[in-house]
Amino acid sequence: MSLRERLKMFEQASGGSPSVAGARNFSVPQVSAERRGDIASQGAPAPKRAGGFMQNRPPSFLETLKRVKENDPSLTVVDMSNSAAMQCKVSEYTTQLTDALKSNTQVKEVRLENCGIGDRECETLAEVLKANSVITFIDLQKNCVNNDGATALARGLAANTSVVEVNLMSQQKSRWGDNCLEEFIAMFASNITLLKITWRLESRKSFALTKLITRNNDIDRRKKNNMPYLDILPTAFKASYQGPPPAEGVEGNKENVAASAASAHQPAAAAAAVVRPAAAAAAGPPSPPARAATNGTNGSAGTPEHPITGLALQDDTAASSPPPPPRGGGAAAP
Repeated sequence: MSLRERLKMFEQASGGSPSVAGARNFSVPQVSAERRGDIASQGAPAPKRAGGFMQNRPPSFLETLKRVKENDPSLTVVDMSNSAAMQCKVSEYTTQLTDALKSNTQVKEVRLENCGIGDRECETLAEVLKANSVITFIDLQKNCVNNDGATALARGLAANTSVVEVNLMSQQKSRWGDNCLEEFIAMFASNITLLKITWRLESRKSFALTKLITRNNDIDRRKKNNMPYLDILPTAFKASYQGPPPAEGVEGNKENVAASAASAHQPAAAAAAVVRPAAAAAAGPPSPPARAATNGTNGSAGTPEHPITGLALQDDTAASSPPPPPRGGGAAAP
């Protein structure tokens, strides 16, 4: 069948020429006057794609970055988790994001899960931790953070006063070295706000880190309950302590209670020491123990003593009774 015959069959089926058929099949939809007024005042509605894709689409990195720079009050969570844009330009985009976060006062959570964050990007994040005092949560799980990156984060946290939780789970190289953990231990000497670190440790230094995190949690609990916490503060914070004064009977202040108890007993002991000399002065000098003989005598007065044994020596001239008779019954010889 030729092309002309096919066109002829099409015209017969549609009832006329193709141009007429097209005009006959397509008509302008009828719009009410009220609807035309709404469109004129509010504008035409945005087109919607099938399946609501446009409505459920997460904001792009550039959109989020713009809102962070503008310090948008409605933006409190920056979530770039699993972002393909971040994975492709991780160094460039991380630098732009951290520069915007340094002056932002609204964002409280930064979620960068599975974004290809490495040691170099952690160094830029550490600068944000030193400058920002609003962010409370940082999620860096499933990235490429190694010992150098974690060390940089620890040094940034040492100067931070707001971050409460850090997530470092499931890194490609997740075995943290002792030098890195030493930086975290040193960090707690100047940080009392960090309450949780999510990671996997295979070192004995984990016990010291757990103890320090428990200390921070105890400080936080006492602050919320308006309880004294001076006794568990690091040395760097004791000079600027502004909490409730330690008092006897308050839980967790055993050292202060013992010190106050010792000081309470000191005045009573001093008063007793003053009373005793006064009573002794009123009674006069103490009398020496009564002894019948002095200067080498014992027993009755004038009885000599043996210079070594100290026993009384018998004086034949001073004997008061004659010697006993001999066993034979005869008289004693003169």
